[in-house]
Amino acid sequence: MTRPKELTRLQTHFRWFKRRVCNRVTAGVIGAAFSLGFGPRVQLRSPSLRAKIKEVRYGSVLIWCSWRLDSRTRPYASSDEDKAVIKKKLRIVLGKRVMSIEARGPALDLTIRFAQGFVLHVFCDHVPGNPSFDGNWQVHVGDLTIADRPGGILNTSRSNEYVFSNNSLSAPKPYRPSRRRS
Repeated sequence: MTRPKELTRLQTHFRWFKRRVCNRVTAGVIGAAFSLGFGPRVQLRSPSLRAKIKEVRYGSVLIWCSWRLDSRTRPYASSDEDKAVIKKKLRIVLGKRVMSIEARGPALDLTIRFAQGFVLHVFCDHVPGNPSFDGNWQVHVGDLTIADRPGGILNTSRSNEYVFSNNSLSAPKPYRPSRRRS
């Protein structure tokens, strides 16, 4: 379970997204999973990673669990639709600014509010036991990755990639910032 200190730190990282424009939507690859990209593209410095990925977005949100996108007046899209429909409908957030992003409850469900009244509700339905997948969402800011695992457990790492697997709940060791000596 997430402790209040972790939730405060998470909210601090979420502040980076405020007022950022969504400039990339990737959907329709794996079920209802999708990602949103924000900010400028940056080149990877690691030669080993550069061979795999040419460039990444400075900030992104990757959703692996159930979700619904609402307009001001009605539900607009959901994870319960066909992949092709999801891909088309999610484009509505392209060019829209993030007004706020927050995590709530023991599972860390996300709420992302966009300009023009669109709200993305993310329901962390991968829970401890025998989940179909070992993650609910990931947030990337620069080289920092924060991942919500079943049960509202946060994993934090510093790298340009974070790998989930279908068979294992193992993950990289959590990132612990070093303390500077004065």
